[in-house]
Amino acid sequence: MTGSVVAPTHKIKVGVLFDLFFGKSPEPWGNDIDVLDAMRIVFDEAFEKKLVDRPIEMVVKYCEGLPRGAVQDVIRTYQELVDEGCIVIYGPLISENAPDLAEYINEKGHVPAIGMMGTEDFLGEWTFQLSNGSLPDEPYVIASIMAQHGLTKIGVAMEKSMIGQQYLHWLRQACIIEGLEIVGVAGVAQTGEDMVQEITTLRDSGAEAVLHLGFGWAIMGINKAMREIGWEVPKYCMTAWEVSLLDEEFYRETIGWIGLEQFDEENHLAVEFLDKFEMRYGRRPEYFMPGYGADMGNIIVQALVNAHPLSPRGVRDGIKTIRNLPAHSGAPGTRISYGKYRHNGWMGAGFLIAREHAPDGPRGKTIFRGRIAAPRGAR
Repeated sequence: MTGSVVAPTHKIKVGVLFDLFFGKSPEPWGNDIDVLDAMRIVFDEAFEKKLVDRPIEMVVKYCEGLPRGAVQDVIRTYQELVDEGCIVIYGPLISENAPDLAEYINEKGHVPAIGMMGTEDFLGEWTFQLSNGSLPDEPYVIASIMAQHGLTKIGVAMEKSMIGQQYLHWLRQACIIEGLEIVGVAGVAQTGEDMVQEITTLRDSGAEAVLHLGFGWAIMGINKAMREIGWEVPKYCMTAWEVSLLDEEFYRETIGWIGLEQFDEENHLAVEFLDKFEMRYGRRPEYFMPGYGADMGNIIVQALVNAHPLSPRGVRDGIKTIRNLPAHSGAPGTRISYGKYRHNGWMGAGFLIAREHAPDGPRGKTIFRGRIAAPRGAR
């Protein structure tokens, strides 16, 4: 027999685990589509520039985990991505699915995952974060912003959940630093059911503003209760504000709320990437997902470049070598670093920005409302 047979080169498979069904997002936001399109730009450029020697293929799967579904479905979906040959996985997104999935990955799955959730309970030998927020960090940022807005007494509407409890723990410490007094805490249902009694308690406490802690669905119930009792004060929330970019009804309900996300128009990397995004796709969604997708894509590319061998274990170790990667997310100068014992990528709290939907439109326009700053006594 003469000649030779060259086996076809396999693509590098990157898994994407969305542990919720997004539904139809309000225009002009695309959420899952936007983050995938952003990652696709980064992956295609990496192959074109020969940073990787094979094309990168994304394998995308959806399931409904907590709080509306079951964590078992999230674990099952992760394993499906492993079985399809993925050597690194982006996801999951939701904190309440993190502890059980992390246990499974670190004890059995052994394919590295980079989660988007805020809880540190996901971190482990095979589990990393590029958190779209952070349950420990967000309270410090929002407390700083509320203090900058001249507030001193706040009422807290805390969803009765793991997320709500963890937020409250860190908020108490943040309020000491910022000179804020929590004058009332009301536990509210995640499902947004009637909460007139709870919100009346916060009003009677003398609160100058309401701060919501939780995944987000309770905001609709808070709004309804505040209308019923005729109470109007400033309203704040954490990255639950971003749920307004997922759901049409929730978008309407969050007009008038100040919340946290990651798009900062003063970060030139974010703006330049949006130029590239618009040139390729013909749309320009000015919010956190395109920049976040670029950052996630860059992390994965750098991990692949540094993976020896190109296997799940090699990629895991490759993530740990990433240092001071310039970020498209957050304030100018935000960086991403990992290490042997450092598995959450953000450097500093500048990756979180306060924004508000423009009350008079146009839809898609949001207003910058602040960044973390020195405490009142230190300014």
